Amino acid sequence: LKQTGPLSMAPSQLGAFLKSSPELAFPDLQWHVQPLSLDKFGDEKLHSFPGMTAAVCNLRPTSRGSITLSGGSKDVRDKPIIDPRYLESLHDQKVAARGMKMTRDIVLGSTSFAKYKPQEYLPGIEYSTDEELAAQAKKVGTS
Repeated sequence: LKQTGPLSMAPSQLGAFLKSSPELAFPDLQWHVQPLSLDKFGDEKLHSFPGMTAAVCNLRPTSRGSITLSGGSKDVRDKPIIDPRYLESLHDQKVAARGMKMTRDIVLGSTSFAKYKPQEYLPGIEYSTDEELAAQAKKVGTS
């Protein structure tokens, strides 16, 4: 009503499309950047420190999930069992790792952000290999 507060603006204040590899004809990564910091989307608790969340998403995943009826039920009111199988394919794991490394380059490696002295909270700078980054991405993956 008063056009103030957290619901007066879109959650993502910035978006970007980039290629995870120069060989691609079109971007396969999309970023949503929010002026807030939290451990995982869906959690209601924001961090007590100022921060931002740069969420990167694979636009063309090769992993495939499944939807099945619970316990073989034929009752349409029963909730389905949804298994998204995020980052199941090696391709998707590599794309996730590249996206996380690109985010680091943009935020931690650019002169534009330097004056803010950014620090990575999640997944943590101690994770650096593709395998480590993909494992961390699996912990917070959503749709």
